[in-house]
Amino acid sequence: MLYTDWENNLILLLSKESLSYVEVDTLKQLLKMPLDWVRVIGLLKMHHIFPNVSVIIRKYIVDETNFECGYVKLKTISNLEYKLHKEIANEQLQHQLQLIEILNTAEISYALLDGLPNCQTIYKDSLHSPYYDSKVLVNYKDKGKVIQCLQSIGYMPNNADVNLKTGDMILENLNPIDLVKSTEMKFLDIFKIRLQFFPHSFSERKLQEDVTEELLKNVQILTIDGVQFNVLLWEDTLLSLCVDVYKDKKYNKDVSLFKYTDIYRLIKSQDINWDVFIKKVKTQNVEYLAFEVLYEVEELYYPLVPLLTLKELSTDKFIEEDVFVKENNEWHEDLLSKLLK
Repeated sequence: MLYTDWENNLILLLSKESLSYVEVDTLKQLLKMPLDWVRVIGLLKMHHIFPNVSVIIRKYIVDETNFECGYVKLKTISNLEYKLHKEIANEQLQHQLQLIEILNTAEISYALLDGLPNCQTIYKDSLHSPYYDSKVLVNYKDKGKVIQCLQSIGYMPNNADVNLKTGDMILENLNPIDLVKSTEMKFLDIFKIRLQFFPHSFSERKLQEDVTEELLKNVQILTIDGVQFNVLLWEDTLLSLCVDVYKDKKYNKDVSLFKYTDIYRLIKSQDINWDVFIKKVKTQNVEYLAFEVLYEVEELYYPLVPLLTLKELSTDKFIEEDVFVKENNEWHEDLLSKLLK
């Protein structure tokens, strides 16, 4: 779909994994237009899309004749950003591998929620999905053991009043716990690990505990540099990403485009079992959440989510197929303009 805001249209195209012939032609036309290049470059930076820009340009732009001078700046900056992210990714990987090693050695049930799993599976490249910390899902009963393991390699709780003992669960702070570690690396001053005990906080406490235990019983194992690590099943990962977007909308009001892009990339790269996904969503009573976020992802990256899935998740069972393909869809343009304001 083509939008009247040319800068926003260009940014959305540059966020994609691949482009159709029509989209490639549109991209070339946009790169030849006198756009507000300062705005384009600023938004690409703000929404963490730059690592993908140089990939799209190298893949689809061969003849650069008659391109705007702003394009030259865009290409130069994207190449520099790519090199910078490569250095940062190497530093991040060292911390991630250390984290994985100590959790594996301690035989703790866990799943990495973002960062490394996204890079290795959704993007196939650690440069595409920026992360400056690591979220780890663990059982609440393992809280004390996990913190002790992390303290043994230099991490300290970022919350001054955090209770490090397991004790009476009712009396304890059940929020996620951040632990930080100072580094002497070139780009990263600190590295943060966030311990999460529940996938989300939108259902009853007992249900959340049961869901976490079930998730960690059914992890899948990935490998990087010969080291194995645990991640959620793709259907669980998808729901986790939807929750992340929904939380940002609900509490922070602003959502970065790359969070929608993560969902788009996951669906494109992995074979999602939509029946399993729907069952998990209904079990956790978060149909409203999953529908809202997936509807927006579909609006941005149509065609992507099966219509039957959206119908099954929606309270409105009369969703028509053409709701996603209307010309001049004002609601869609409003979404994109809100994201890229």
